[in-house]
Amino acid sequence: MIRTLGIDIGISSIGWAVIEGKMENGNLESKKIIKSGVRIFRTAENPKDGKSLALPRREARSSRRRNARKKGRILQVKSYLSQILKIPLEEMLGGEKLSPMFQTSKDFVSPWELRSEALCRCLAPRELARVILHIAKRRGYDDITYGLDDKEGGKVIKAIQENQAMLVQKGYKTIGEMMYQSYYQKPREGVVGQMESVRNQDGDYKRCVGRSELREELEIILDTQKKLGNPYVNDDFKRMLLGDKSAIKKKEAEGLVFFQRPLKSFEDKIGKCQFFKNENRSCKDSPSAERFVALTKIINTLAYITNTCGILWEDKRAIISQILAKAMEKKSGVSYADLRKILNLPQTFAFKELDYSKDKAENAKFFELKSTHELLKANPNIPLQRQDKIAEILGEEKNWERIQAKLEKESFSAEEITRIKEANLKFSKHLNLSLKALYFLLPLMEEGKRYDEAVEILQKQGDLPIKKSEKSHLLPPLQELAKEDSYFDIANPVVNRALSEFRKIVNALIEQYGGFHFFNIELTRQVGRSFLERVKIKKEQESNKDLNLQALSLVKEYGLSENAKNILKLKLWILQGERCIYSGKKITKEHLRDEASLDIDHIFPLSRSLDDSQANKVLCLKSENAQKKNRTPYEYLGEDETKWQEFVARVFSTKFDRNKKGRLISKNFKDRNVGERAEFLARNLVDTGYISRVVSRYVEENLEFLPLEGRARRVRIVSGSLTTAMRAYWGISGKSREHHLHHAQDAIIISCINDGTIQKFSNYLKEKELSYKDLEYKVQQLNEAEYKTKLALRYPMGDFSKNILESISEIFVSHAPSHKVTGALHKETIYPREHFYQSFGGEEGVKKAIEFGKVREINGGLVENGEMVRVDVFKNKAKGGFYAVPIYTYDFAIGRLPNKAIVTGKNGNIIKDWLEMSDEYEFCFSLFKNDYVKIQAKGMQNPIIAIYTGTGVATASMNFYHHSGFEFASEDERKFFTDIDKKTQIPQFSRTNCGIQTLKVFQKVQVSPLGEIKECKPSKRQTIRLKTSPKNV
Repeated sequence: MIRTLGIDIGISSIGWAVIEGKMENGNLESKKIIKSGVRIFRTAENPKDGKSLALPRREARSSRRRNARKKGRILQVKSYLSQILKIPLEEMLGGEKLSPMFQTSKDFVSPWELRSEALCRCLAPRELARVILHIAKRRGYDDITYGLDDKEGGKVIKAIQENQAMLVQKGYKTIGEMMYQSYYQKPREGVVGQMESVRNQDGDYKRCVGRSELREELEIILDTQKKLGNPYVNDDFKRMLLGDKSAIKKKEAEGLVFFQRPLKSFEDKIGKCQFFKNENRSCKDSPSAERFVALTKIINTLAYITNTCGILWEDKRAIISQILAKAMEKKSGVSYADLRKILNLPQTFAFKELDYSKDKAENAKFFELKSTHELLKANPNIPLQRQDKIAEILGEEKNWERIQAKLEKESFSAEEITRIKEANLKFSKHLNLSLKALYFLLPLMEEGKRYDEAVEILQKQGDLPIKKSEKSHLLPPLQELAKEDSYFDIANPVVNRALSEFRKIVNALIEQYGGFHFFNIELTRQVGRSFLERVKIKKEQESNKDLNLQALSLVKEYGLSENAKNILKLKLWILQGERCIYSGKKITKEHLRDEASLDIDHIFPLSRSLDDSQANKVLCLKSENAQKKNRTPYEYLGEDETKWQEFVARVFSTKFDRNKKGRLISKNFKDRNVGERAEFLARNLVDTGYISRVVSRYVEENLEFLPLEGRARRVRIVSGSLTTAMRAYWGISGKSREHHLHHAQDAIIISCINDGTIQKFSNYLKEKELSYKDLEYKVQQLNEAEYKTKLALRYPMGDFSKNILESISEIFVSHAPSHKVTGALHKETIYPREHFYQSFGGEEGVKKAIEFGKVREINGGLVENGEMVRVDVFKNKAKGGFYAVPIYTYDFAIGRLPNKAIVTGKNGNIIKDWLEMSDEYEFCFSLFKNDYVKIQAKGMQNPIIAIYTGTGVATASMNFYHHSGFEFASEDERKFFTDIDKKTQIPQFSRTNCGIQTLKVFQKVQVSPLGEIKECKPSKRQTIRLKTSPKNV
């Protein structure tokens, strides 16, 4: 028997199915479903904004380090000022309270005022110290990171330039004087009772100033104070604070106030070339890398034009050279209009990337060599390969001193280096190929060879190494492969999480079934897409769902049969503005009720395009469709310019998406002969996206397949459009996204797809079009018995729908538990103790809350807890009740294992004491989020399996969720999962606020990635294991 594994990979789910069948005439037939399942896991991103889950920790860590550096620098300045100005250091140092020197009073003079007065009178020691510290604490904006892109940098720079202009125009001596005279204690314009702010407010950049202006201000103040006879200000004082430009050491050169720690090199963060392991990847802004990207786009576009229109070029090298020459000639880049002119394309050809509803659509940029022109502008006489070296250095380093040192080492002249600095080029991204590899590839690609063709030629010549893959019984971790081959180095954490779970499933199935002959894999549209793209897809799905409901409502209102055809008819009617797409005539309710008056037509004829998707369907009058026949809209209406322009205007007035509008007005459609239709279908219904290619290579190059003669292609990456088409072709009802089991349904469909399936589907579409268009075809139709026999051959197995339902009804959905101890130790806001008096019952209650770990003491105040990462369950040995001890990230940080269980209620106004887990209680198990438990409450006949989702400290209860969210398997499940949506009264397959003390059965169980349930063996309570030493919090 031949075994196939079908897998549906999503960003938070994996559906899988194992089928077996026999090889007959080169195709897998007589299939049966062996097993199917679903794995659910958390998407590796913040669900609100799509940012990395590690981002809050990274930002908090960066903030702590930045604050520590600033604190250390200010302490150095204060220590020096204390020594020179004879001010006790204690006056300048503050603990939890403001230091004495900065406490306000009636006689307090603002530091802004002092910065202005410092230009005309001698300051007292404490006044001078306040001025210096006021500048030192906020030193202004400075782009010390050469070439580092900053999305808000433009706003900052604009504000700095405006303030510089204001400084000159109004004749102020310093920035401090300007801020004091212009904004300090000045009424806000247009707002009664409010004063101007000298500092920036949230989201405001108007008060941004450059570091150079503040440095100049402090220098002017110190020079003025020296002239006015201030006894403390001399050259040594000034040198210590502002630095000595002639000094060799950076700290001495910049001084105590303006010293800036140089950024580390980025060189060790750059990955290695996928061919040459000792070579760094090339900077994406280098001329060779830009040329490679441009060549890839040119070659792919030429291939698309040939495939669409049949146009061939005798000298492809000359054409490519001409396009590249145009890009070097035009700094703004090559437009689609330029490309049309160079290629001499017919006016009927339309570029698929463009939205022709916009004016002058072809003025859009095809590609540009932006960085190449920037490098040449700085140093036009440096050859392009030398420019590559400049780009490489700029991509590695962000500190100018190191950039300059590397450029000097490469023998660039002082004049050339100066021009590079002045150009302020911002390079940071990299390709996965080194310059060494690019120098081999570019000559062949300039001849018109595709990247893969060029690689194959170079590998045969021995110029590029051939990867020696060692296949194994199980899939290795992707991270291990990435160390050897950067092709598998995927930066997207969402994709990495999905592929990690994919590996777990595949390896578990191989261990259970011993391997597979074939892999059929589909990656949902969301995998590999950015967060914003996925949000857009979700909105489209929600919009389509709403449109379906609207169409269904109208179907009922107009008395039509509630079937898929009528719902689609009403959807198209709504989207087309209730008009025939070809004639523009009004489609009335009477038309909708009359089966003989309307047709759902294929934009590109089905027999010529083999596209039966909704993207290829419109609604029209039957009489109009009869005239259109087997033609495209342009073939039908294009000869009459007036009719065609009216049609185009009508298309753009519809609510169709951009792609469908483009299809309707397309002037270029290459017909396919019968022989190449199935091949075309197979090629276009296989997903060729980057992540799909990674998965294909991941499996093909690393996994041993079961032996099979004469079969080289073992992995097929199936596109979502083919799965959708097969679902309709095999008569499988549309999937519901309300539960998890639809992932397994898709996986079963995916597993049944092979070359024979595609051939049958191709023939089916052809016959469907003929029967739809040609009345004479009905005479040729098979007799009823032959037709039923032929219909049965369509399906992968007998009773296909029934077999699918039986298989998915046996699934126990596996949810990945979250056992990682990560997250913030506590909430950010620090409250005074009085804030919690009402909640806990005064000071006595607050003390108890601190003891129980309900709140934490930080910096003289109280903070709320961070995430509860674990709860330990105990049982009273004598009475049998269950108790929960919560453990937070804070407890892990300090290395202390809590031992008090939650108790609800109050004694008077004071919270009750929590229960110490003494020898009277026995430890049962620990629960993390998404762990499974066997649970039986009062009124239930038998225990059920539920997923633990959290513990409520206020109610001493737990929350649980049903594994599939599909249907209750027993009356006991129905009794336990009691949550109901208040609006719809629909069961939510969850249970919140479930008390655990009176449970009859409460045990932890383990569910494997394949959904196999095993009871957990009794274990000792785990202590808190720290990766680092306990934190002093």
